Amino acid sequence: MDNLAKQIDIYKDLDYTNEVIVGQNWVGYVKAAETVISICNKETKVADIGCGTGELGLLLMYAGFARVDGYDIIPNYINISKDFYRKSEYCNIIETRLPEVYDVIVVSGLFNHGCLSSSPLGNITKSLDVNGRLVITHPTHPADEYLKIHGWLDLNEFRFVDTSPTFLGRVDGGVEFYYQVSVLERIKK
Repeated sequence: MDNLAKQIDIYKDLDYTNEVIVGQNWVGYVKAAETVISICNKETKVADIGCGTGELGLLLMYAGFARVDGYDIIPNYINISKDFYRKSEYCNIIETRLPEVYDVIVVSGLFNHGCLSSSPLGNITKSLDVNGRLVITHPTHPADEYLKIHGWLDLNEFRFVDTSPTFLGRVDGGVEFYYQVSVLERIKK
């Protein structure tokens, strides 16, 4: 977890659209986009961390959002997603903050076992407006206890303000994985 080399190795040759979105029926990005649309106006400045091939950006673009930027660590995904974002760039959020400050930051599909813990929150905090919101998808299966294990319940910078009902996020090898979308806001100090 939180290992850049491992993440690049996993995703560099992965046909994300066909293998994850179609092959595993991944819908987390749809739920995250629905959340952004429901809590934001179309002028909101949004960053999509781990934008992959741009599906969330495409949905927000169709909904009329014009100030959405995508960030990823996989050059091929950055290239594929560039048509769905105002800009699509490289950013390793574990090591550095985003180059701009955003009203909303979306992280869909990265905060789960095998990808990221809550460790990038310092850089996310520096990239989010003081009144900003963080929209994340995360696993919910009771055996996962993802939020507890990875420090999400001990946050000093954010508080949970809303969490969606559980949804079937993807199916991999016949195993069903359940997720939720949570909205967090910065704690004003």
